[in-house]
Amino acid sequence: MTVEQLATGPITLNEDTFWHIDPHLVLNPPPEYARYKLIMSAFFNAAHSVAFGSSQGNLHRHSYHLKITAMASTLAPDNSLVPYETLRQIMMKITAAYEGTILNHLPPFRTIQPTTEALTAIIAQQVERLACDLPIKIIEVTVMESPTQGVSIQLNPI
Repeated sequence: MTVEQLATGPITLNEDTFWHIDPHLVLNPPPEYARYKLIMSAFFNAAHSVAFGSSQGNLHRHSYHLKITAMASTLAPDNSLVPYETLRQIMMKITAAYEGTILNHLPPFRTIQPTTEALTAIIAQQVERLACDLPIKIIEVTVMESPTQGVSIQLNPI
């Protein structure tokens, strides 16, 4: 079946039905119908060394990819969850704190091994604190240490 056949195939709606949208379901959907997720990502470079058993691993760098997912049930009066710039500022604050650092030298990692798992959980706490006054709930933080591997932490949704 061609794309043209799919586009004009057996599933049909007249134009009025197609464009008839319930504004309430867009602006204020009930939780059983839908919840909005806002996803934003940023990058930072940092180095770390991790001990395995009794041996300390070599210091090495990563270009970390940080992804934050937030959730809300309703939209603000401007039809957004939160201004993107507000969440982008939080992302910039987080990435600036880690950019160019050796994770082992940062306060949390003086007592916690600087694994990607620990880094993800620490960033999740920092993001939650920075976003606590926003009308969204941070539900997931992901830190990719390479294009093919990373860690996500899921926080309790609304």
